[in-house]
Amino acid sequence: MGRRVLKFDGPLARGLWIALRAILIKSALRDWLSVSYGMISILRIGSLRSP
Repeated sequence: MGRRVLKFDGPLARGLWIALRAILIKSALRDWLSVSYGMISILRIGSLRSP
């Protein structure tokens, strides 16, 4: 009764790694976009207030 050890080296594992990387990149892009949008809105409000 030998137990099988899962190895992450097959095509399925490669697809999982690609999907995981895509999810990480997408979340990082979303964070960056929200931060940059916040900065732009702050700058816009500041420029509207200045005479």
